[in-house]
Amino acid sequence: MFKKYLEFFWPYLLIIVLLFPLLWPLVTPGFFRSDDGEWMVIRLVAFFDTLRSGQFPVRFLWNLNHGFGYPVTNFLYPLPFYIGSLIHVIGFGFIDSIKIIFVLSFVLSAWSMYILVNKEWGKWAGMAAGLFYVYAPYRIFDVYSRGSLGESVAFIFIPLIFWFLNNKKVIPAALAIAALITSHNVIAFLFLPIIILFMFIKKFDIRNLILVILLALGASSWFWFPALYDLQYTRATMTQVANFKDYFLNFNLLGIIIPAVVILSIKNKNLSFARWILLLSLFFALPISGFLWENSPLPKLVQFPWRFLSVTVFFASVLVGSLIKTKKLFFLFIVVIILTTRITVDKIYFGDEYYVTNDDTTTVKNEYMPKWVKSDPTQRAPANAAVYFPGINPSNFDANGIVTADIITFSETTPRLIADIISVTVIIICVVLLF
Repeated sequence: MFKKYLEFFWPYLLIIVLLFPLLWPLVTPGFFRSDDGEWMVIRLVAFFDTLRSGQFPVRFLWNLNHGFGYPVTNFLYPLPFYIGSLIHVIGFGFIDSIKIIFVLSFVLSAWSMYILVNKEWGKWAGMAAGLFYVYAPYRIFDVYSRGSLGESVAFIFIPLIFWFLNNKKVIPAALAIAALITSHNVIAFLFLPIIILFMFIKKFDIRNLILVILLALGASSWFWFPALYDLQYTRATMTQVANFKDYFLNFNLLGIIIPAVVILSIKNKNLSFARWILLLSLFFALPISGFLWENSPLPKLVQFPWRFLSVTVFFASVLVGSLIKTKKLFFLFIVVIILTTRITVDKIYFGDEYYVTNDDTTTVKNEYMPKWVKSDPTQRAPANAAVYFPGINPSNFDANGIVTADIITFSETTPRLIADIISVTVIIICVVLLF
């Protein structure tokens, strides 16, 4: 019996061991300086306090925006913060909770890629694909330079979605897609067309194809519907967060393995789908696609061209798995990873108290500020004051969009409540169908 369990679990354990250099900055003291990483800690603090106050789903974080409140998780990837709140409840600090989520995102995404590829080409192939999936330069950049919590969590679900679809598991696939949508808006937007195309190629019955999409959208409607509907109440559609021309592919994010596996796998016609999608994603990440970015909604929807590398890395990992099928090739591949991996981390040593007292909006251009606010708050809010956003009660606000009252509450609007009811109903149906 022990031998049987060991045979099953040893690849998962070996993956963890080989991830150790990547995880080291996260399991040692101190946080890391990045574009958004510290904002994720600040947001988790505010999210947890709001959740503890009784608001559910958590949409309007009371402590952000200098205490005037800010509806950031109504619009941006709430799932990682529910996970972080659970980890915090268990007994970890806010900084450690965010670090644990990043650790889990590395480990679980490597495991999920292993599960996907193992079935097709065996354990050595699965481990190689899983390790490349997290050691790819873009993944390291995504965590240690950008501090992108939502994208990191989203990578866990992508291989699982394709594994479920490969095995015609409709309900689990739908729930995994719903988890992807609530993990990161943009990553879900990039992968949904690919997922639908994959189901066509796999000759899904049209009823099952529609069922997967409807169940996924229904289960996640509590998030995506208010995120789209409530944009009209913010500055988001009028705000350019970044100039896309500054964010085309840096070849340091590509590495040498991705071009190599594309070339080496070119004779395998069964992998043409993976190769073509990989090359298409690279096209959108390169300046050559600039004319499409200039004349389409892509800057608003995706923001940064190199975000397409999330698609590139996924399909490159599958190609890696198709090539690495023996123990010798696996360890040669590990040597290549070690020689080509660069992890540079600038450590900082603030405690939780630093982030508990930090009350920024945690978005670049305050783009989700309610449209009624003419002048952004710069000082700490007085007692019982908040920016107005639909759901705030009372709803009367002054010339700068500020509500002042002895008691201010936040509740679901009718559109949000309908979306909540749809999600609860669909999730219950999915659970019943599963069991």
